[in-house]
Amino acid sequence: MNAPRLSCISIILALFLYGGPAAASSNQMSQQSSPYLQLHASDLVHWRPWGDDALKEAQASGKPVFLSIGYLSCHWCHVMRRESFMDVATASLINAHFIPILINREEMPSLDS
Repeated sequence: MNAPRLSCISIILALFLYGGPAAASSNQMSQQSSPYLQLHASDLVHWRPWGDDALKEAQASGKPVFLSIGYLSCHWCHVMRRESFMDVATASLINAHFIPILINREEMPSLDS
């Protein structure tokens, strides 16, 4: 393999691994302390934690909030994750048209009352 081709492949690989500008809107659950929220870190939905930043983003973008409230021992929450939040078509629709926010009900019960 010649040097220019190897350099081109290296640059493409680096851009792919970096993620580029889209990385800013990627799933933010791996940074959360809640085991329930961390469970959703590999979801295809670009979850944001509940807070001012997510609400300001929704207001600035003009997109409605897609709010999911769940907890670790909730059977139907796991079904929803498996059947919807890991589905490419569903996640793409949510990511394109909403600001998705995920809440652990056990940490914020007042939001679910």
